[in-house]
Amino acid sequence: MKNLILILTIAFSFAACSKMGPKIGPDYNKVKPELAMDKKQEKQFDQITGKYTELRMEAFAKARSGGKMNREAMMAEMKKLFAKQGEELKPVLSDQQFKYFTEWLQKQIPGPVGWSKELRAKIKTELAFDDEKSKMLEAVNQAFVEAYVGAHDNYHGNNEAAKEYWTEFNNNRNDAMKQLLNNEEYSKFLELTKEVRFKGEHGKEE
Repeated sequence: MKNLILILTIAFSFAACSKMGPKIGPDYNKVKPELAMDKKQEKQFDQITGKYTELRMEAFAKARSGGKMNREAMMAEMKKLFAKQGEELKPVLSDQQFKYFTEWLQKQIPGPVGWSKELRAKIKTELAFDDEKSKMLEAVNQAFVEAYVGAHDNYHGNNEAAKEYWTEFNNNRNDAMKQLLNNEEYSKFLELTKEVRFKGEHGKEE
């Protein structure tokens, strides 16, 4: 198992480092023209979004410095920061501007990425996985999640690039599962996961 996950992680890491340069967080310049703010609003908008961009970057750096990042905890922290940012922006923008902005921002926040809990449970049940294979499935899926999320700065704002990363990492994930299963099991696994597909940069239906 350790050798399998190591190979998978190396493959993911190489792919993640081999493409585009880094981008950090939502590109607020893309929404500013749609908000049609006056100069005073735009100045306050830039100050507030700039402050929370820095706070998010600090939170990410702190989470990564400890080694393996807990993605669920990290996303919860990000949502708190976005909520606080919204509280500060609400008095600055009109109701219509704020509504447009919050709807736009929601589309920028990543959603679930890996196989769902329900799908993982179904795979384990249908293929009669023992404890060891169950742990291996979880490890393979987690490697996929960490690789895709870890490459986010590279593809943020570029859906085609996001799809390219997702497809490559998903192929690696399936290849790893193929090493764990016999031909009959792997065919059944592919049938169970046939609906798994790229859903957009942020893991949401488009």
